[in-house]
Amino acid sequence: MKPLAFIMVVALLAGPFAGPAAAQTTWSIGFKGGVSLADFGGDDIDSDATEARTAFAGGFFAQADVAKNFGVRVEGLYHMRGAVGETDDLDGSIKLDYIEFPILLLGQVPATETVTLSAFAGPVLAVNAKADAEGSSGGFSATVDIQDYVSSFEFAMAFGLGVVVDAGSVRIIFDGRYQLGLTTVDDGLGELLGAPDELDIKNQGWVFMAGVGFPVGGD
Repeated sequence: MKPLAFIMVVALLAGPFAGPAAAQTTWSIGFKGGVSLADFGGDDIDSDATEARTAFAGGFFAQADVAKNFGVRVEGLYHMRGAVGETDDLDGSIKLDYIEFPILLLGQVPATETVTLSAFAGPVLAVNAKADAEGSSGGFSATVDIQDYVSSFEFAMAFGLGVVVDAGSVRIIFDGRYQLGLTTVDDGLGELLGAPDELDIKNQGWVFMAGVGFPVGGD
């Protein structure tokens, strides 16, 4: 499903809200963590030549439930991305780590008295924190810092589904999302590799996280 179509689904789930609903805003904060299955996409990537890098994603969040079926969640995550690949005589990987700030709109539907289902979507602003190229061949391995050749900022879209279980004083949270980079990671990589133009290489992949939320207020 395309990002725009998914945002429309979230909006439909949320339903209309105004005036009286806005006064019922409740807040929660918490932390979450899980696994990232990251890969590269883009016009200059051969999808058969790379595989997902399995790594960590996690951090903190704050959520405002502004109506029964609608909420806004802001997250601060450390997200390990990149990709791995191999040939007959070389195993290699590109490891790109980011500090990310997803801003997500949530459509929420109660399934039972204690379980709520959600669909969410929104933009992700990311700052590159680390970039390494690693390779090994014939018992020899090396790591090269390539941060000077990787874009410092990334703009992406995230869209996914979640489950919240009300466990009394806390909320247990599970969510899965697909994150699609909209800007290239190249900021000199093409020149370094001898390419005539900037390379179209974008981060993409799945993220699955679980966490705990703590209600902090409301009317």
